[in-house]
Amino acid sequence: MVSSSEESLNNGGMISSPVPSFESVQEMVRSNLPYIPDRFIQRSTDEEEEEDKSRDVDMSVISPQIPIIDLALLSMADADELQKLELACRSWGFFMVINHGIPGEVLERVKNSAAGFFELPFEEKKEYSFDLNESQGYGRPFMASEEEKLDWSDSLSLRIHPYHFRRLKFWPTTPPDFRENLEAYSNEVRKVAEKLLAGSLSLMMGMNKGGLLGLHQEIEQSFRLNYYPICRNPDQVIGISPHSDMSSIYSYKMMMSLA
Repeated sequence: MVSSSEESLNNGGMISSPVPSFESVQEMVRSNLPYIPDRFIQRSTDEEEEEDKSRDVDMSVISPQIPIIDLALLSMADADELQKLELACRSWGFFMVINHGIPGEVLERVKNSAAGFFELPFEEKKEYSFDLNESQGYGRPFMASEEEKLDWSDSLSLRIHPYHFRRLKFWPTTPPDFRENLEAYSNEVRKVAEKLLAGSLSLMMGMNKGGLLGLHQEIEQSFRLNYYPICRNPDQVIGISPHSDMSSIYSYKMMMSLA
């Protein structure tokens, strides 16, 4: 399986259309379900190719390599690295970062906590079930309709900052250090994101240093932990459907890849 964490910072509320029912993909795999339920089967490759043709997008102007941005160089106001960042934002909309300054032990601990949570029995994880009113919890929070195709993944969604948005009843107490490790990880991610908003991204947009961060009256931070179980027919499913994120800045961390 593969799991990942997502952190987002924005200046607005969380919007979703949650549905109360939840079919755990992880439990389907654990029970050796001999087929993939129709709700999880995505469109055929031919249908996707036809849609891609209809968009008529010129992809030749985009580099085949995901941009890699050195945050240590950005912190020294390196002009070449700032130009790389601007190009990445204009052409890709995302980039990979190196030298971000988050301690390796912080990343390792939150990775272990994530694995520990998803190893719990389903009934125990259900104690943190997604709440429609709070927009937090374990389950599948984002759906547009009962007919929508479902992603091949389970998730845990939490609101981290500011503190009055937190609902600790959704924060797992097993593994015992889950809350402590998530707190440490989220604090480090927020530092990196705020530094980018206040520094390089503000300068890139022609603003004074701190200008972009200053536009956010109150920074909101959310966390989503995704679990992608192995699938017997991986060409028929997708972990997370194509989408646009409403956050000002969004971080994604691949946690693990295990057989």
